[in-house]
Amino acid sequence: MGRHHSGNVTVNVTMDSGNAELSAYFIASGAFGLGGGLYQATMKPGMLRWQFQQLHIVSTWGWVVPTEAEPYLSEQLGTGALREGRPVRFSRT
Repeated sequence: MGRHHSGNVTVNVTMDSGNAELSAYFIASGAFGLGGGLYQATMKPGMLRWQFQQLHIVSTWGWVVPTEAEPYLSEQLGTGALREGRPVRFSRT
């Protein structure tokens, strides 16, 4: 049984409430040990609640990879991520 723990959750909603960005770092624990990375999302308002437009789960450490696979643990966190792996920046505009 595993668990996901997230922290530094940031949500930036535009002034017109037309869209929002989310980022949160996470650590996952389970039988395999520890893993971690970054949740990233873009959202738009729906009828009754916000809806995800994009959701990325970015991780470059802690996961088991087959021994014949090319290791990816040396890649930067921004590889294939929104905002080059950076968290959401607060903006008043």
